[in-house]
Amino acid sequence: MRNIFLLLCLLPIFASAQLKPNSSPKTSPAVAKLVEKAFQEYQNSKDDDCKKTIQQIQKLDPNNRDAFLILANLAMFEKEYENMWSNLNKILKKNPKETDVYSNFVMSHINNFVLPDSIKAVMCRRSIKLNSAQAEPYATLGMVAAISGYYKDAIVFFELSEDKYWKDINTKPVIMLTHARCLYSNGDTILALDKVNQIYDKAKGSDKYTSLFLRTKYLMDLGDLEVKQDIDTLNTYAFENIEIKKLNVTYLSLSNKKDSACKLAKIVRFSEGGESYDISSYCSDLEKSIDLYRKYKTLIYSSNEADLTLKISRMQFISGIDFKWQRMAEMGAVKMNNKALDSSTFLFFDFTNKTVKDLTDQTSFWLSKNQFCELETNRITKIAANGKLISFFRIVGREQIEVFDEKSNEFLLDCVVISDGVSVISYLNDVNNPLIVKIKTEDKEFVLTKIE
Repeated sequence: MRNIFLLLCLLPIFASAQLKPNSSPKTSPAVAKLVEKAFQEYQNSKDDDCKKTIQQIQKLDPNNRDAFLILANLAMFEKEYENMWSNLNKILKKNPKETDVYSNFVMSHINNFVLPDSIKAVMCRRSIKLNSAQAEPYATLGMVAAISGYYKDAIVFFELSEDKYWKDINTKPVIMLTHARCLYSNGDTILALDKVNQIYDKAKGSDKYTSLFLRTKYLMDLGDLEVKQDIDTLNTYAFENIEIKKLNVTYLSLSNKKDSACKLAKIVRFSEGGESYDISSYCSDLEKSIDLYRKYKTLIYSSNEADLTLKISRMQFISGIDFKWQRMAEMGAVKMNNKALDSSTFLFFDFTNKTVKDLTDQTSFWLSKNQFCELETNRITKIAANGKLISFFRIVGREQIEVFDEKSNEFLLDCVVISDGVSVISYLNDVNNPLIVKIKTEDKEFVLTKIE
């Protein structure tokens, strides 16, 4: 079935709104019935059946708008962009006042990356060129920029739309709420709150709850705790929503109910959709290190190939680390000397069966002391991961990774996260043991799952 995309947390589902049949009153009942049938076939990804139904429609009504629109959508999913444009052009030719047909098409696929952002932008600009007085095409350009993370550009387009006329005033709340999110993401919490307040009293339905959610979040960010009633309202509306639970965590923490905040934060972290939720600011009982010197000697990593087991035979981060490894029927050993651990830039993960690999200028599963210190001091260091070119990795946050001990007790291991924009590494913030707990590159992925 075709994906119907959610734009942002708590925002209404509107991605398919422009795809629904919109037959003219002049359309015959037979054609209207076929249009509905074609739309259902499109929604259920029965593309061949859909095309056959459209052929029937066009025999009865060669200029049927909905047929052209569905064909444009089918062409988009097949990446036949010229055909997509052709069908949209036919809609405009038959309906010259429908200048927003291109920007409406973009809005209907705003989260769909089958349609590249570059084409989305061209389509919006085509609608603007045809009618520069209408707000929606500018706002849709803002939505494209917002979803790609270009918040400053999005804000510019949203501001341009404010001085134009809205063909469908019902779409304006969604735009304004996204505008507020962009302002907030750009660090302008006060302006974001002002934008939400502009529509709060007039908002209805799901827009009302979205604006309430954002207003509550922004007020707490500004230190205002007079939001208990609003949070209770949101809890009644959708407490199971992950983002609303996070809001409760923040409120409990700001209200000095630390234990309750941590307890709920852990519930969120272990919930589906909460895997990336950083709870380090709410919980003081997170494990931040692993005793590989005296207690644990075995590390088990899950990978995109097969589980990898490391058995540590020497653990002296100052002088050297040795371990034996096993992956299914393959096994070998790795030795890292003090020079590698002191100043290496390179990370090594390509193990060869039945070999002992001596690393003198590379490390494996550990950052070097120099890398750790640079990150601690400057929040940036150079790393060449698994034979890749050297790139700059910056601290981008924290994450907690689920690990089991030898008794199968699960705990959360608090890690620092660094990235160069492509690869991501999570490591222990421990000067005596900067173990890499998780690494994901273009071709490798390891995550620590158990210690013994």
